[in-house]
Amino acid sequence: MRGLCTPAEAVIARRASNALDLAAQRDLRETLRRLAQDGTGLVLGHASSGDILPEIERVILMSGGRIVGDGPRAELLTEARLSELLVRRADRA
Repeated sequence: MRGLCTPAEAVIARRASNALDLAAQRDLRETLRRLAQDGTGLVLGHASSGDILPEIERVILMSGGRIVGDGPRAELLTEARLSELLVRRADRA
């Protein structure tokens, strides 16, 4: 996350915490949360819904390179929606 050394309007990160130990993952999440709270736009690519920060309001779900959901986090991060997404992934495998 060297890109966080200078001010930015947005941060784009794909699986930024994958190779980090637990302490570094926590530090990264805290940094991203502060950025979001200060108004920096975040575009984060994650495979786990557990990595979605509380400050994230809009979520885009993708499967097979296609958008299958786009909207408020409360509407998209439901057990039913995520189960449907996992079934789609399993069908592709």
